Order: sequence, then C-alpha cells, then structure tokens
Amino acid sequence: MQVSLHNRVKTYNLTAGKSLPEWISERKKNKRLAGGEHRIELIHDLEFPHFARTIFRTANGTHLFVSGDYPPRLKCFDVNQLSMKYSFNADMPILGGVSLSPDFRKFALRGEGRQITVHHSAAIIDRVRVPHTMRSLAYHPYNAELLSGGTSHEIFRLSLETGAFVESYKTQSAPGINHVEVFKNHGLIMCAGADGVVEAWDSRAGSCASRLTVTGPGALSGIDENCELRHIATDDESGLLFSCGTESGHVLLYDLRLQKPLIVKDHMNALPIVKTYFFQGRSTSTGGASHILSADTRSLKVWNKKDGSNFTSIERLPTLQTSVCCVVNITWPNRMSAATAVLFASAVMRHVFRFILFHSLASLPNGHHSLRFSRKNLRKRR
Repeated sequence: MQVSLHNRVKTYNLTAGKSLPEWISERKKNKRLAGGEHRIELIHDLEFPHFARTIFRTANGTHLFVSGDYPPRLKCFDVNQLSMKYSFNADMPILGGVSLSPDFRKFALRGEGRQITVHHSAAIIDRVRVPHTMRSLAYHPYNAELLSGGTSHEIFRLSLETGAFVESYKTQSAPGINHVEVFKNHGLIMCAGADGVVEAWDSRAGSCASRLTVTGPGALSGIDENCELRHIATDDESGLLFSCGTESGHVLLYDLRLQKPLIVKDHMNALPIVKTYFFQGRSTSTGGASHILSADTRSLKVWNKKDGSNFTSIERLPTLQTSVCCVVNITWPNRMSAATAVLFASAVMRHVFRFILFHSLASLPNGHHSLRFSRKNLRKRR
C-alpha cells in the first residue's frame, strides 16, 4: 500500500505493489506470497490472466462488474462484503456495460462484433446485433430503452419492453457519437460527439432540444482547436449541470441554461479524458462539498465543482487506465456506519485492477483513526 499526501488529503493506493506475472501458476503464486511479500488485497480474485478491460457499477453502488481477457470473462463483486458474487466466461470480448436494475440482477453488455447481450444473474435473456460499431451504451429508465452511440451519426434505440428497435435519434455529428448519458431526474439525453459538439435530445418528443459547440473555431469555451469529446457526465443531484472531457485533456462544466462553461479545467498533460463523475464529499475547510472526479490515462484529479479548486490528485500512474469507476456508500464489514470512505477503481492495461481510497471525502465513525480503520478492514495476505 502506498500513501500520498496532496493538499492535506491522504490517499491510499491499495494496489501499488508489484504484481506477479500471469504465467506463474496459482500454487507458485501462493508460495511466493507466503514467502515474504506483504501486501493488502482488497478483494480477492480481482484479476485476469492477461489484462483488465472495463469496470462499471450498479445503480445503488453496492456491486461492481469487471471484465477482462483472456478468455473473455465477467465478474461481479459485492463491495460491502469485499467478495465475489459470481463470474462467467463470455463468448465475446466485453467492451462495456450498463446496469438495468438497482442491484446486480439485470445488466447489458457491449461486446466486439457490434453485439449487445442482455443478462440476468443466471443466463442471457437476449442477444442483439447493432448496425454500427459501438462506442457507448446507456440505459434510459423512463422508456426502458438501451441507447447505442457509435461510428455513425445515429443513436440506435433498443426497446426492452418490445424487444425490437425503434426509430433512432439522427444527430448532426457525422464522425459519430463517443458517449451517451441520461439525466436521471428528467430523462434528457446528452450526446458527446466526435466533432466537439454536445447534443441534447428530448425522449418525449423524439427531437433534438439543443446543440452546443464545445470545441472548435468560435467556441465560447476558448478551445479553438478541433478535438473530440470523449466523455460526458450528468449531475443527478441538481439535474442542471453536466461535464464533458475532451481528447486534449480539458474538462468543461456546463449549466443547461447557459452556452458558456462555468469552469474549464485543464489537466495540463494533453492526454484524453476517460472519465468524469459527480459525487458528494466533504471539503478540508468548509465541511460538505460537491466534487468532480476527472481522470485521463495517466492521472486522476478531484476538484470542487463550485470554484474549480483542487481537492487532491494522483499523478504519474505507472500504466494506462482505460476505465474508471467511483464506488460510494461503502459499508465496511462489522461496521454500522455507511459512507465511511470513497473508493475509486480503475481498469489498467495489465491483468489487475487498481484501487484508490480517499478517506477524507467522507466521514469516519467516531473514535477510529482513518489509517488504522482502513487497514483493519482490508484483508491481508502474508
């Protein structure tokens, strides 16, 4: 475990140690671990033979879905119990997924070969082939539809009620749609285009409500170069804010009622943004605060969405991270308090997942030292 201090915030990298090569058998791995390597293993079996590909969580934040190769495999983990719920081998490389229910029982997977598979915890319910190569998959809870954005300008809609495609959303982004997100409050669909334009679609009318030029000549954001939008996230608390990340390493915070961004955050490394995320935490000075997580392929930053001030950051990550997930409302075993820590998990181009713990973003039970509390509840291997 590696401990770092930035802006008076302690960060615990729970997977900072060296990983054993994947070609070593399980018996030899255990022998070497028992021989003298002391490390903390947050969740057992959270690794894959070759590399980890993607990670996403359920709506209630109690379970994690992770996928990797080879062979293609999906695992479901219970965050509160720090254990694996179930796992199965897939017949296609899994590129992403989305939860269809508040818990772990229903979910949809996006795979290679333009395939979407709908699952429950026991078997595959349906398998559908999409007309374009997918880049993003989202779930619209009001219409019970899967939204697929990809290399074409259309967002294909798969109705889970009828089991058939309905009329697609035809955007003006000719290069394609990189990411699709849905506001949980009112159901507005946000699309991040490869041409640097955000489109908002009203699912009730089936038409485009507004278009916003984020990057390019004449953009109000001040980013005059043409660059793609890689990710878009919505603030489910207010229902008015959204953030988008560019391939140039900028994160822009917008209000739906304004054309000009509220905050433009530069990661200062010109690396593409892979994830942005809204969550509630606490500030080191004022108590409660709303934060935004933004991650590129080499670093992860946490900053205040009101003034853009840095809360903490992790720089110079050793390997490329391809997917990041924020896990909140953690209840450690044998503890009555909920939300004792905020945990970030990221998939890297190796066979393991990285876990980062920010204990300062949420309150701990009275009488417990943060480091002693976290180490006591994590399973040690000796």
